Amino acid sequence: MAGADYDPKQNVVGTDVASATLKICKVSQSSPQSVPTATNTTVTYDTEDSDVLGWHTGTSGSVIPLSGPGWYRATFNAWFDASISNTARYIFILNAVGVEVAKVDQTTGPARPSASLSAVVYMNGSTDTFYVVSWQDHGSNIDIQYAALTVEYLGL
Repeated sequence: MAGADYDPKQNVVGTDVASATLKICKVSQSSPQSVPTATNTTVTYDTEDSDVLGWHTGTSGSVIPLSGPGWYRATFNAWFDASISNTARYIFILNAVGVEVAKVDQTTGPARPSASLSAVVYMNGSTDTFYVVSWQDHGSNIDIQYAALTVEYLGL
């Protein structure tokens, strides 16, 4: 973000460098998550790598940025199990405010399908959420071996 109206302090909490906290939330999985074939599955997170402001609670699949209205960047990374032995279709969809904002839709195999998604979205900062849905048509359950979602407040 650049321009005359940009204030680099908008994305921190605190008044000086020593007490500043980035307005950011990074959540990830500590163990695999099974995705049934041909079923929309919300990716869930059980580890809060960084969540000083409490944007993520429990093991839910959503992050609610609570730093007031403004622009937020969400970045998602994931990969499926490496033992996939046939060609199949794999989809990850990043949703914000109930709308698809980024999508990876690939047919691959045998290989380890992976995804990296990013989007900048204006959020209301109180009830709007980010979440990711996964889908695959391998013919049997496939595990997401790793997934992480990072949400960062960029400013007004």
